[in-house]
Amino acid sequence: MKFTGMEKVGELIQLNMLFVLCSLPVVTAGASAAALNYALWRRSEGMGNVTTDFLAAFRKNFRQAAVLWVCVLLLAAGLGLNFWLVSAWTGPAYFPAMVLLVVAAYMLLTWSATVFLLLPRFGGAVLDTAKNALIIALGCPVRALPAAVLNVAPFVLALLLPELFLLIGFLWLFLLCAVSALAAQKLFGPVFSRLERAA
Repeated sequence: MKFTGMEKVGELIQLNMLFVLCSLPVVTAGASAAALNYALWRRSEGMGNVTTDFLAAFRKNFRQAAVLWVCVLLLAAGLGLNFWLVSAWTGPAYFPAMVLLVVAAYMLLTWSATVFLLLPRFGGAVLDTAKNALIIALGCPVRALPAAVLNVAPFVLALLLPELFLLIGFLWLFLLCAVSALAAQKLFGPVFSRLERAA
């Protein structure tokens, strides 16, 4: 990655602010994530301008990313409801049901961490992108799981350590979303490079 020096930190802050602002209507968060990943990838290749690339990718991928993001929200809501229902169970069905829900949550987290990296870089129809992201997430758990952890870290911190989140939460507003996305780019970089060579 070619992010070095204060100028690159400034670009990360600029991208982070664009990502946060464009995610404020919750339904646009998927398009914003795709745009963030596209702009970071372009800069890692030494190309483009972060603002221009972000806005262009936001417009280009809006429809597909919005559909994928709504799927993520619906699946997450369904999982949350099932966790709540199963937590009230007693008896022998509780443990296997909870295991299935944990596996489903793992698949959703790793898939959602992968799909918004894949979409802006390779494009394609929604179903094809969703399927390919699932294949990559399941085939590369060592890369997908850390990327998923980076995505959910602020939410987990807010739930488990709200006082600490209030102290450092501003960092996510100004920098850490872009840093997390940059780390995910680095994790998946070798995988995507192999896919591009094979295409």
